[in-house]
Amino acid sequence: MGMVTQSERKNIENLSDNLPVPRWIRVPQAVKYSNLSRAFVYRLLAEGKIKSISLKGDKKRGARLIDRESIDAYFDLLSEASN
Repeated sequence: MGMVTQSERKNIENLSDNLPVPRWIRVPQAVKYSNLSRAFVYRLLAEGKIKSISLKGDKKRGARLIDRESIDAYFDLLSEASN
């Protein structure tokens, strides 16, 4: 598990022609944004440390969207705890 600094997250936000990363992102985007493993992202979701919503239509399966701001808040808490 690698920690991503605030400036690295800002650099990621500025990718794709300087378009910001949307607030709600899919799991693969969250993995890239946070530099955490997919399994660890799901663990944080299960523990309630980051927030998500599930968009389900008429099908059993839906899209899970993760609140990018909750990822930032998680890293901020880690940073504060290490100081």
